[in-house]
Amino acid sequence: TGQNYSGSQNRPQRGTAGADIGAPEAWDIHTGSNPIIVAVLDSGVDYLHPDLAANMVGGWNFIAGHNDPMDDDPSSHGTHVAGIIGAVGNNGIGVSGVSWTVRLMPLKTLGGNGSGTIADAVAAIDYAVANEARVINASYGQSSAPSTFERQAIERAGSAGILFVAAAGNSGSNNDTTPFYPASYPLPNIISVAATDAHDELASFSNYGATSVHLAAPGQPILSTLHRARGEYGFLSGTSMAAPMVSGAAALLMSFDPELSMQEVRQLLLESAYVYPALTGKVIYGRLDAGEALFFASSDLPPAPTGLEIISRSFDHLEIAWGIRPGFAGSFELERRIGSGNFETLVTLPSTILHYRDEGASDREGSAFSYRVRATTGAGASVWSNEAGILIPPLEPQNLQADLDQGGILLSWEDHSQVESGYEIERRLGGGAFQKIVDLPEDSIDYFDGGVEGGKTYSYRVRAVHALTGPSDYSQEVTVAVPGSSSLHGDSASIPVGKGGGGGCFIATAAFGSELHPRVAVLRQFRDEVLLSNRWGRMFNELYLRLSPPLASRIAKSETLRSVVRAALTPVFFAVEWWMGGGEEEDRINQSPRASAAFSGE
Repeated sequence: TGQNYSGSQNRPQRGTAGADIGAPEAWDIHTGSNPIIVAVLDSGVDYLHPDLAANMVGGWNFIAGHNDPMDDDPSSHGTHVAGIIGAVGNNGIGVSGVSWTVRLMPLKTLGGNGSGTIADAVAAIDYAVANEARVINASYGQSSAPSTFERQAIERAGSAGILFVAAAGNSGSNNDTTPFYPASYPLPNIISVAATDAHDELASFSNYGATSVHLAAPGQPILSTLHRARGEYGFLSGTSMAAPMVSGAAALLMSFDPELSMQEVRQLLLESAYVYPALTGKVIYGRLDAGEALFFASSDLPPAPTGLEIISRSFDHLEIAWGIRPGFAGSFELERRIGSGNFETLVTLPSTILHYRDEGASDREGSAFSYRVRATTGAGASVWSNEAGILIPPLEPQNLQADLDQGGILLSWEDHSQVESGYEIERRLGGGAFQKIVDLPEDSIDYFDGGVEGGKTYSYRVRAVHALTGPSDYSQEVTVAVPGSSSLHGDSASIPVGKGGGGGCFIATAAFGSELHPRVAVLRQFRDEVLLSNRWGRMFNELYLRLSPPLASRIAKSETLRSVVRAALTPVFFAVEWWMGGGEEEDRINQSPRASAAFSGE
């Protein structure tokens, strides 16, 4: 309602009216029922708390190995989470959980210091599966490497029809680029949850992800139950508080309509979310709206299709299939999105058809297609199904090579992609991190890096990029140790590192096959005596040193190009020879009286 609440240092602050999950609207429809078990993987729960005791069911302490999952975290983390999910509602004390009547199963996997192990988390997930939980709340996580064992445990939960709700993390980082597990496992039974504040803005601490975080929910500041040793109620903030909002709403839906599958519940929560600008580009769907989700579940609208997936793919088609609750009679509206465009209606199908072969799509490199489907009847349309699609990046470059060359390092590779829009080259100095040094146009096959220093070691990798599908995999890495002396030695010349002067003329050397060719020698003399003697000439030579090696490399590999370049350089050589030799001789003749008389006599 926009009421005051206790903020930092207990100073009253005022929230924004409507910055909530629509719980009263949901409770007008349903307030929960006992059979739905929500497993709380956390620091334990104060199961004696007067606002929780009636909704508790037996759990397990995986840290100590016994059946007492009492919360011993000084912050009361697990107890606070449990109260958000299912504190007893309308009992005249404290707070109400999102689901007033639910079965909370405390599974203690975090110690009093707030940390735990993947092994205990996996054991707790399997315990929840074995003991018929319908929802698992995971208000924990880490941003280190993913765990195969944890992922497989969550997959087992999904196979058992269990929804896994996970906190997105509190580092203020982008989970698209820095995954946070378990929220970032790309599994169809996970909902990853970010946190909003009392003004419906993304909380400053909350992780986010335009493609990896599904929903946001209120997470700053939240009043809930605390361990009795510290007082019964208090405020905590975090995505740990946002996730149980979603878990409670899931339990509410499941108890309202026991026939809803886990996937149907997940889609109702996602597709009914409230969309607004503050979350655009931060989460996939929007902010949790439990009232809207219950409205869809209670209406006469048809159920949403589930399990949409691509079942067949080739260069000339993609085939999509989905499921629907038995007894549905109506039609399906299938939409397709190409690349980053908008969804557009592809086809309308009768209720007896649960698949479609799209011959206007393919799995060639550079393909980007997404699909969604919804059921329609005379009463209206369901929420959309999950999205399914493919995103095929360009093929990565092959056979990357790096050679010490005229004043730098010459990279070359094989272009295996037919659709790339360009290339990115990354370089690493010593044992440091890779950093992008250049963007190149499509069809590039080499690059000359003149910005290296003697006595240092450089590693390189390259990848193709595509405007719609993003980058390819990286090529293999190559490493080059630059000599500590003042020069780099290539196939035909020696030039001080990072400087002009010395060495042969790259393009002429490639065209004539040797820096010892007389015409190459003339050009080298012209550069040393004329170009390097003035400022503009030195600037031209520096530019030439940076740009010409890749071109020279191409010329050297093609006899046709060598012939063309030799022909093109012929008038240049005549002009330079005249400048360096003939012109000077004529000046000397004109200055000698004896020679002049003899010349005139002829």
